Amino acid sequence: MVQAVFELVSPPVSSYVQRRWRVILLSFSAAAIASVWLLHGSSPLTALRSSRLCYAVGCNLPRRLVFRGSLISLPGQAEPVLLRGFNIVLKHGEAGLDHVTRQDRLLFKLLPHTTLVRLVVNHWADDVTAPGADCYDDAAEDYLRSECLALLEEAVGWVTEAGAFAVITARSALAAGDAGANASVFDNVTLRTHWVRMWGAIARRFASTDNIAGYEVMSALLL
Repeated sequence: MVQAVFELVSPPVSSYVQRRWRVILLSFSAAAIASVWLLHGSSPLTALRSSRLCYAVGCNLPRRLVFRGSLISLPGQAEPVLLRGFNIVLKHGEAGLDHVTRQDRLLFKLLPHTTLVRLVVNHWADDVTAPGADCYDDAAEDYLRSECLALLEEAVGWVTEAGAFAVITARSALAAGDAGANASVFDNVTLRTHWVRMWGAIARRFASTDNIAGYEVMSALLL
């Protein structure tokens, strides 16, 4: 279900600001590498590969958008990128929304200049009125239904294989407090712990996947 079409462009930023941030980033990264090496015994190469420095210089890492202050650009490009795209809702357990349909796959032909897709796929602690559709399961590994992860993988694969960037979104109406007092990740310690672990599992799953633009960790409303 397509909800909205949008386009975003980042404002330019001065080369002076870019240089200053680059120097700061490299300095902190070097310090972090040294501390990991000395305190934890990791080799310098291992520390380098896990550092922001490696991200800055590109050590065979997955393809990502490049952020320099307020400037957003494509890998290997310095000019601001114009991000055009759409929101799409997919939902495990709900007919017509539980997989990427043939009609969905035609969207890139209908909107050939798409560069960004917001995937509202992870309905976590969102809808208790539709049994089997919610992705939150307090008995599941990482508190995320395996069926939901499979749907998320399908959706991310569809977007990234088309060459666009994907924003992975969780709609968390109940986790955001719609269920009343003490039913929010902000004031319910158990729910917050599960929520953080769930997002950690998703981040690890897509850590090496090209064209992940970011994670929208909570959306109480669909825009």
